[in-house]
Amino acid sequence: MLLSTNHILSLLVNAKDGGIGRAIDCYFNDQTWKYDYLVVDTGTLISGRKVLIAPQDITGVEVIAVTVNLTKDKIKQSPDISHALPISRQHEHDLRFYYGWPVEENLEKKDKTEVSEEESHLRSYNELHGYHIQAEDGEIGHCDDCIVDDELWRARYVVVDTANWRPAKKVLISTEWIDNIDWKNKKICIDLTREQIKDSPEYKPDEPINRVYEKRLYDYYGRPKYWENVPERHGVNE
Repeated sequence: MLLSTNHILSLLVNAKDGGIGRAIDCYFNDQTWKYDYLVVDTGTLISGRKVLIAPQDITGVEVIAVTVNLTKDKIKQSPDISHALPISRQHEHDLRFYYGWPVEENLEKKDKTEVSEEESHLRSYNELHGYHIQAEDGEIGHCDDCIVDDELWRARYVVVDTANWRPAKKVLISTEWIDNIDWKNKKICIDLTREQIKDSPEYKPDEPINRVYEKRLYDYYGRPKYWENVPERHGVNE
């Protein structure tokens, strides 16, 4: 299923034995667009700590809550890791080891010192939200949301709000069509023209994204469809 990140960040988070707080951010890899962590504000449950939850422990995203396959006590005893970026390799290694999550190769390196913001590819969705969209021939709107595949936990689309064009509307841009993100100047650079983006099929947040809409979108841009020649799994494609 394709989900709105804005929706995810409006939800409560429930452990197996009760509520643990509220989702406040998502950390993603800016090279792969894979969501690595959900940031949860535990409120008074753990003295106001912010904790990180990996997608593999998320069992469901519903209308009002995200459910995770962890107990409140397990979360309470998790390594004390600041939610501020960048996160050191040592802290991330400790977190993954504690929860039994797969430890990535770069975290197994002996050098687990602090990483600089320039070295880290882990980024905050809250930081990205609102960035200007830079087309080939100028700016057009801003990033209003990211649409994530809840099986792969990878962002498929950036939602562009073309508010500085009339009539204003929201459209989807595949993350595969993004050239780069200019973090210094807060811009998402795309290899499309403003006219192409402005005239693309409209995205309506209150309507689910289905394959019919996605086909229209990819046919409009004349781009290869990401689901072609890839086996479908539960209606979601890699």
